[in-house]
Amino acid sequence: MSVVVSVLCVVVADAAVELYPFAFPAGAVGGIADRSATLLDRTIDARGFVSAVGGRFVAGGEEIRFFGVNLTGPANFMTKGDADLTAARLASLGVNCVRLHFLDKGGYTFGFATPQSTLISAETNASQRTLVAKNLDRLEYLVAALKRRGVYVNLNLHVGRELDERDGLPAKVPHNSKIVDIYHPRLIELQREYARMLLTHRNPYTGLRWCDDPVVAMIEINNENDFTVPWRAEGTYAFGKKPGYKNHHWLTSGEYALPEPYLEELARQWGGPLPEKATADAETRARFERFLAETETRYYTGMRDFLVRELGVRCPVSGTQLEFSPPEVQARLDYADAHGYWQHPEYGPMRYGALAMVNTLEVTEHLESLRAPAVRGKPFTVSEYNHPAPNPYGAETLPLLVSAAAKYGWSGVFLYTWNHFPECVATRVELNARCPFDNLARTGLIAHMPAASALMRGGRAEVVWNRDREGRAYVTAKGGGAEVFTGFPDGRTIPFLGGEMSFGDLALGWATVSAVRNGGGWLLAATGETHNRGQRLAPVDGEHGRVSLVENGEETVVAEGVALTLKFSAGRRLRCWALAPDGTRREEVPMKGGALALGSRFRTVWYELVESFLNTHQ
Repeated sequence: MSVVVSVLCVVVADAAVELYPFAFPAGAVGGIADRSATLLDRTIDARGFVSAVGGRFVAGGEEIRFFGVNLTGPANFMTKGDADLTAARLASLGVNCVRLHFLDKGGYTFGFATPQSTLISAETNASQRTLVAKNLDRLEYLVAALKRRGVYVNLNLHVGRELDERDGLPAKVPHNSKIVDIYHPRLIELQREYARMLLTHRNPYTGLRWCDDPVVAMIEINNENDFTVPWRAEGTYAFGKKPGYKNHHWLTSGEYALPEPYLEELARQWGGPLPEKATADAETRARFERFLAETETRYYTGMRDFLVRELGVRCPVSGTQLEFSPPEVQARLDYADAHGYWQHPEYGPMRYGALAMVNTLEVTEHLESLRAPAVRGKPFTVSEYNHPAPNPYGAETLPLLVSAAAKYGWSGVFLYTWNHFPECVATRVELNARCPFDNLARTGLIAHMPAASALMRGGRAEVVWNRDREGRAYVTAKGGGAEVFTGFPDGRTIPFLGGEMSFGDLALGWATVSAVRNGGGWLLAATGETHNRGQRLAPVDGEHGRVSLVENGEETVVAEGVALTLKFSAGRRLRCWALAPDGTRREEVPMKGGALALGSRFRTVWYELVESFLNTHQ
């Protein structure tokens, strides 16, 4: 319903931009911000298993969409006290699924290589095939803590485990066992062994085996594993990080060449010497491509059939991401998945992104490109997505992601990652210098999680991308009882919550604003610049939009009080409170002449709007 706007008095927004400490708590948020009740209309056991039906996920006879985060590596093995805090926190922010990622490898590039950081390792020198009892116990407690709060899990099987001669292999496998684990018989056997050990284990905290527990919403067989794709087309692998994969060198030469015994096994299955793409004739290239695709299909369908028929798995199963495997191969599985990052960090030395994606949605990295290979008739998820820190525009991550997801009918999105480290309740450092992907302390992003959850889980949305002014674009989306804005206002008035929204001085000339209906009111979030106190970035010579991290800063997240005026029709009665980080009311914001003027004097990014506003707005 349209609303006539008539303003009698408007309070001038803040002229000066001030940053102040604002970090969300380690546990649940409360009050108007708490979304946990939306996850518990029925328990997970009452809904029953998630299934894939006609391009959607369904549970308990109803469509279910997932708004999720990842836990990576050691973060899956946090203490039980931290597990309770993390589960409560995520549920209160509207997260209804957690992807359990990198369970199977203790060493990783972000500095957490310890014997305690993996689910399966070498307890003896004879093999590397033993579940680590302490970590399994912690993981199963975490799963139970999530389940009690209505939060599902997305289980990743193979991600990075590396094996060698101790496990009956002819040589140490290449990085993360990729490629060879698709066709080598012993590696496939060991993957099935691991799946059997884990999925048939009875969780003492739920009383159910993993394969019998509906908390497992979906299973992913093998993360980011390519086989056919590098042969099929020119190009770099995964954001250009591994150029050695060009021209089939991923098999025969270069930094990522396979050890000779694994080349010999592939040649045996092929029936002769492996062809080189650059020199093979057209018929041989086409025949070898078919061989690769058939081998890949046999691996993924064989693994899925093993999980379902032998282990009794009842949830949907995917193979790997569509960037890494032909769509026709992944179409044989239950759902399709992809990964995406805006300005993925460049390594050696580290260079970070510093551009707003809202201005450049037409580039190949943007969100709409993720849907291009989606498999028709299958649910589609994006199980990793981020605009990694310290990108100053990082708060646009979730509004843009869920807007695309709601617009195109995706079934799930997962922020990558909540945390890599076992200290999952440390909330004081927005950018962990060891890992730019961690989000558990990114104030500008977390503030919009409740609205992003509602928009994602609510279904289709009305999305508008305004790019009338070059370099000053913005996006708005509305649906599921939520509204979002992200971009560059540039003096324009934006329709919002049935009224109009305008901005004062902004540190970056940019802001993200969201609102979500919750019970009898609305949670309003407004963020601009946020970062560690004292953080310093510097442009990278010759690389547009890239910065280096000069100083990570102190263990305090500081945030901008966005200068924002909301105007409503004359006579509308509205009460508003500035909220503390835990969601409790801190002070009332006066409404004058039909307008609310928000800004740094309230030292918050969260506000509560009360029911009298809703009654006139609905």
